[in-house]
Amino acid sequence: MGSVAPFDPELLYVECASCGEPVIWEPGKSTEILHWSGMSILEIDATCMIVSQGCPHCTPEEEFFDTQIVRLSNEAFA
Repeated sequence: MGSVAPFDPELLYVECASCGEPVIWEPGKSTEILHWSGMSILEIDATCMIVSQGCPHCTPEEEFFDTQIVRLSNEAFA
């Protein structure tokens, strides 16, 4: 049986917790956040997303934002 390739962190959905807008980053940013979080690429899948505490849309004066990697529960899809 073949091995399954790890989920590409660049495919994670990113949303601003303050305004609810999707956040688009430069290539590699999601991978960098995953690295700094200490999580393994093997721990993420399509049920995970990155939540940003602010974004350029709602707080344009800020350059950096705190982030969290969260896993949605099955109830979120019901």
